[in-house]
Amino acid sequence: MATNPPLLGRLLRATLSEFVVGTRSTALTPGMGFGAMVQARLTGHAATEGLVLYGLIADIRIPEDQLVRQLSLAATNPREVLADQHENRIVPVEIAVRSVGYRTPQGEIVYLLPPRPPLSLAEFYLAPAADVAAFVQAHPQPGYLRALVQAEGVPVGDLVATHLRQVHQLLPAERRDAWLHNAIRYLMQLLRDDYEHLAQVLESLRFGGLPGL
Repeated sequence: MATNPPLLGRLLRATLSEFVVGTRSTALTPGMGFGAMVQARLTGHAATEGLVLYGLIADIRIPEDQLVRQLSLAATNPREVLADQHENRIVPVEIAVRSVGYRTPQGEIVYLLPPRPPLSLAEFYLAPAADVAAFVQAHPQPGYLRALVQAEGVPVGDLVATHLRQVHQLLPAERRDAWLHNAIRYLMQLLRDDYEHLAQVLESLRFGGLPGL
């Protein structure tokens, strides 16, 4: 019996290129980390009803909290207080997601910005491995990587390297190396006129432990 993917959280604010999702710390599963692919379904407008957005987690932020500020100034914090703060209290978390493309109701994968952002409180889910594999292999070139190397205010090199590492691990063994080398060639083509940026991305890929680098 099919089960729903894990719920990441609900939309707080959005542009076409970035979505900020709110959740609580206890709702985060091990797979909901930096570089993970997430998805959300557009609703509320007939022209885009059923369209599925895809994005990568580009940052995870813990907003300022008045109680935490007070606790941080205390001379000591008993173990029980810290345990209650980490395990029982609803600690808010903001997750920044970079848009990388979408899937139409007819099943076509498009590596462009969506026609509109999702509405407030739209549910974002961790994308199942099968959906990630289908998205990254939908076209001969991984054109969605353009959205990552053009992003501002995010650690682009680490984001790209982490994402490629995750995809390499989930693809079938007979496809993963060819896909990875094709993605790296595409990145080099994208950044061929920006040597400094290219060097940073390649350095992150090398330290990411990817094969052949």
